[in-house]
Amino acid sequence: QQTDLVDMFAVLDIESSTKEDVKDREIFIKVLESVTKNIKHDILKERLEYDTLERVKLISNSKQFNTKYVRTRTKLFYKQQKFNLLREENEGYNKLMTELAN
Repeated sequence: QQTDLVDMFAVLDIESSTKEDVKDREIFIKVLESVTKNIKHDILKERLEYDTLERVKLISNSKQFNTKYVRTRTKLFYKQQKFNLLREENEGYNKLMTELAN
């Protein structure tokens, strides 16, 4: 329900941002501003462009939001996992010690 509506707004967001007609974009922003009170902001932040989110006042600064977003995704997906080789992978540790000893 809400996700379908937000998906529709996402498509309209892309279409209105690529058009050269500023009037259509302004109408879209006004409609979006009136609807944002009834839609979860998390869903909107997930699917709309940063510039649009800034114009409807869901975020204060699009560049800052983008920076935080990239940092968060980097921490989630590229954080090195630590584990205890001796306790968790005995065979690997034994093989390593054997190779080092020879």
